[in-house]
Amino acid sequence: MRAPNTDCVIYFAGNAPPADPDVSNVRGGLYDHFRQGLEVSENPTHAHRYTATLDVPLDTDLRDGYPGADDYRVYVPDQDGQGYRVVFVERIRHFRGQHFKRVYLDKLPLTAIQCGTFGLPNTLYATIPLGTGCPCLDGISIPIVFDGLDTWFGETEACGAYSISFTFRKFPLASPFCQSFSLMVDFSEHGPPVGPVDPTSCACSIPVWEYGGIGFEEPGGECVGGIAVVITT
Repeated sequence: MRAPNTDCVIYFAGNAPPADPDVSNVRGGLYDHFRQGLEVSENPTHAHRYTATLDVPLDTDLRDGYPGADDYRVYVPDQDGQGYRVVFVERIRHFRGQHFKRVYLDKLPLTAIQCGTFGLPNTLYATIPLGTGCPCLDGISIPIVFDGLDTWFGETEACGAYSISFTFRKFPLASPFCQSFSLMVDFSEHGPPVGPVDPTSCACSIPVWEYGGIGFEEPGGECVGGIAVVITT
């Protein structure tokens, strides 16, 4: 087993940041193998391509979905760091050495969309902070996923019988400013979608957008005022 050089966390199928990882406080040896991985797969779009390997102790609960699903993820050094898709896990024992696991990883790409000079990931997160105008929405946090063009979208059940969705869009695409990202919120059966709304504050260096005063035309019994939404990586 190669020398450990980083911490990481592990997510099983069906779980993803910002939720807590399934396995935390893992110490391992992460090494890039971009050229070797491409040569082995012989195709840059091959389903089992890998770009890095991670050596971890044998008792680490780290799995793969080979040869089918690839829903297992590793994030380095924590859930806010760089993500990797788990391609394959094998057990290795070098001569006179202890058994360990070698994990073949494929680095999760960033999108072509930038905030300033920073590329944004395929998955962002929309969170409604505690203490806003709709108590039953407080604390909701869901992934919003890039459509390949200019928009991230996510939807979840809310307040029992309803749903809420978030549409986060950049326009114009060439703009370097964080203020170019708008948000639309649709709370079912509470009037038409609200937005697009411009951020009240934002930053690109550590990407974050805050939107406030989002009020619904038909607040019903669930809302007594507007809500706030925070978009993060």
